[in-house]
Amino acid sequence: MKLGFQDETFFLLEIDYELMQTILLGLDSERKRMNDKISKISLLLHKGYTKQEKEDFKVQLAYIKEKQKRLSETIHYCHAKIESIPI
Repeated sequence: MKLGFQDETFFLLEIDYELMQTILLGLDSERKRMNDKISKISLLLHKGYTKQEKEDFKVQLAYIKEKQKRLSETIHYCHAKIESIPI
């Protein structure tokens, strides 16, 4: 594996199958954690909070849903690439 840094990002090159699976498991765990956050914040919208607080919850919810969507796309993309590699 090769690790590189550029500005405020980093990249991995030449990752073996086992390490990629470990990374994907971590990403999937984070995606599931986001599902829990979405559920909890969604429940708060139906409680007796002020209108402003509910609007704040909606902003948080939209942000987390977008982040979760991008994470899911990344996971699916990586799985598809791994599955397309000949054995």
